[in-house]
Amino acid sequence: MLQRHLILACVFVLAVALPLHAQQLRQAKAPEDVGLSSERLKRLSTTMQAAVDKGELPGVAVVIARQGQVAFGESFGFRDREAGTPMALDSIHRIASMTKPITSLAAMMLVEEGRIGLSDPVFLYLPEFKEIKVGVEKKDDAGPAQLLLETPERPMTVHDLLRHTAGLTYGFFGKSLVKDQYNDALIGFQGRGM
Repeated sequence: MLQRHLILACVFVLAVALPLHAQQLRQAKAPEDVGLSSERLKRLSTTMQAAVDKGELPGVAVVIARQGQVAFGESFGFRDREAGTPMALDSIHRIASMTKPITSLAAMMLVEEGRIGLSDPVFLYLPEFKEIKVGVEKKDDAGPAQLLLETPERPMTVHDLLRHTAGLTYGFFGKSLVKDQYNDALIGFQGRGM
């Protein structure tokens, strides 16, 4: 199941990112002309249609480009299922949590280009994180837990951010003394009723 979600996330990233550069991309005569397999792309079509048919997705638009050419573009299902409006390749989507794979893709492109390193401390790029403290909850038998601020054992890295192990609280999930501090400082979703 996780693999399917990862594949769908990657397909979605491509579907969102490519229209931004659509003016620069031309249509390939055949997927094989850019090193892709028509047979395998047909499997992708079958998988996407099956996800729509099973109700896993209301609709999806997929565009795959390689070497500056669009080799595959299909839409499946509905942009608005209730109204019966079919999905189109140029449909506009709300991406919500899909910002994570888009941001991760951008970061990995920077890694590939040698502009950042996975083991680099985050403070090299965001100096505000240089003197950061971590919140540690300490509780003794005498009373409620207290939040102590301590120096981390090592700096937060780009890799930590990408794998969500940086120690930052997330959105409106969870209950902790650190989260209470975020709420008290009006950091996060408080203004939106969360």
